[in-house]
Amino acid sequence: MKTRNLGLLAVVCSAAAAVAWLATPPPPTSAPVPKLEAAAAPAVAPQPDLDAPSPSAAAGTPAPDAAATLRARVADPNLAEADRMWAALHLADHPGDERASLTTLAALYRSAPPTRGAEGSVLAGVALVAIGQLAGHARDPDVRRDAVALLAATLREQSSPHLLQSAASAAGATGDAGLLDVLAPLHRHADPEVRYYVAEAAAKLPGGGEAPWLQALWRDDASPRLRVAVLTQLRAHGGLDAAWRDAARAALPQAHAPVLAEALIQVLGPSAAAGDVHARAALLARLSHEASKGAGADAGLLQQIGAHLDAETLAAALRPASVLP
Repeated sequence: MKTRNLGLLAVVCSAAAAVAWLATPPPPTSAPVPKLEAAAAPAVAPQPDLDAPSPSAAAGTPAPDAAATLRARVADPNLAEADRMWAALHLADHPGDERASLTTLAALYRSAPPTRGAEGSVLAGVALVAIGQLAGHARDPDVRRDAVALLAATLREQSSPHLLQSAASAAGATGDAGLLDVLAPLHRHADPEVRYYVAEAAAKLPGGGEAPWLQALWRDDASPRLRVAVLTQLRAHGGLDAAWRDAARAALPQAHAPVLAEALIQVLGPSAAAGDVHARAALLARLSHEASKGAGADAGLLQQIGAHLDAETLAAALRPASVLP
């Protein structure tokens, strides 16, 4: 990303050049990969190639299907936890007998011992996430119903924040709008990570964007990470209605966290470029806010705003502010 700011531009170039620079689309950025810290794990056995033909099949002996292999690994208490987690997360991709796979994952959730130093079990959390994935892909409606029911019961009855986070994340993968009512009571949970996963899950589910409690959580929660996640998922799942766009316009001018401001610009930018005067006004208000910082203006945000405004609009907005000569 270019590091020049408006103060520097005012010294070295003209207003026209500054407008051209602002209108240049910023280079794409990739989201940082979160660094996970975990205790040293035992050696992990080589994972099988689930799509490769079995040597026994070539010899004429029927080979077990991939899901059966995965279920056996999930259920084997002698395997390292990492092996069992790997197998659990792959059951959704190789479902085979969906009922048998759900039974295996449910047993893992219920029987996994607590992880040392953690409230709850990492294995149990992974089992819940895998159950959500299975529910989202299941062809058998009864399996889907039972998987969703297990997640709903967990969200209602579980007290471990770790497992509530996993269950909420799993709920978002099911595509079942009925879970919105189960998630709702958790949106004021004391644990910020629980609130985050509840909000993200709701934004993924059909009708989640219309839930008044999600709109209230997005408005009131101070976490930029939560607010960005909700906007990202609503955009991905077509849930950004007029109410959300109004909220984005109100939030953009004074959004303190750059990551949240960027997400709001992504929501409003296309509408502004298409002629929405209200969205354009919000972008211009943020442009003015950044310009007032002088040398402390965020060059990346300025460029992202400029990418959605025409040169004439940019020039008219910058000159009255006396930012440029």
